[in-house]
Amino acid sequence: MIDALRAVAARHGTTVARVALAWVLAQPGVTSAILGAKRPEQLEENLAAVDLELTEEDLAELDAVSALPVEYPAWIQDGGAYRLPPDGLTPAPAEPRGGARSVQQRVPRAGTLPSSR
Repeated sequence: MIDALRAVAARHGTTVARVALAWVLAQPGVTSAILGAKRPEQLEENLAAVDLELTEEDLAELDAVSALPVEYPAWIQDGGAYRLPPDGLTPAPAEPRGGARSVQQRVPRAGTLPSSR
């Protein structure tokens, strides 16, 4: 995601933060975004995101790299077009901070309950 944000920022001659906020604000149903800034310059940079007009190409690129994998029950409801990987788990997102594993990685496949210890 960050590489795509950098590429879009370079095309517009702006910062990654401004592109990220402009992309969030361009999402359907989003009417505001929560900003975080320590210094006045950061606040000004964040607020300037409302003036950045991303192209359809920019939005499509960022949407593509941020797309989440299809999860249950959607992969069943779409007529079986989506298939689970051989290990029976949906593709897991990047490891969260702190090294905790995702729920998909902790839940055993049906019929393969862990042995009690």
